[in-house]
Amino acid sequence: MLMTWLVGLILLIILISRWSASSANPQARSSDILWIEPTDNALQGRWLQNNGEMSHPHSLVCRYLGPYLICLGVGGRNIWLWPDSAPLQAQRELRRYLIAYRS
Repeated sequence: MLMTWLVGLILLIILISRWSASSANPQARSSDILWIEPTDNALQGRWLQNNGEMSHPHSLVCRYLGPYLICLGVGGRNIWLWPDSAPLQAQRELRRYLIAYRS
């Protein structure tokens, strides 16, 4: 449970930067906050919608886990996380979490 909140917080920090970059286009902001939830042996992601509700769950896979970049596949979308997207410790925790659920 604590790890779920930690990963959610990490992604919230990471994706806030995307939100601020897309502030000129309100339509682009509807799906910029992602919460990761573990299931039995997989991960799923839910997008926070404009009305404050969570979307239906999408499958989440780690498409690339390199030394600097992370690519998450969420419901057909690729999300690239850059080194300056979050503090170093937060990125380490996210990497550990993704490795634990990698198939």
